[in-house]
Amino acid sequence: MISISNELMQQTNLTASQKLLMGYVISKGQIDDTNEQLAQMFGVTKVSITQWLSRLDKKGYVELHYNKRKRTIIPKPIPVNVSEEVAS
Repeated sequence: MISISNELMQQTNLTASQKLLMGYVISKGQIDDTNEQLAQMFGVTKVSITQWLSRLDKKGYVELHYNKRKRTIIPKPIPVNVSEEVAS
């Protein structure tokens, strides 16, 4: 089950898709799913997942840790102040 907090919903600098992916990561604590697995789960392309994760990382919402061929995605705390930045 994916739960999306009010704090996450209020983040104006994230798209609905990015919020959904963040909700999934937060609900799991951390994930090591591949982009292909995430794409199948969310019904999108691997390219979309790559873009979402890249933007979440760039905006400071997740940490991406790489160990050889394995990647772990770890959520960071959701900022209390809602950003005025436009979603990309």
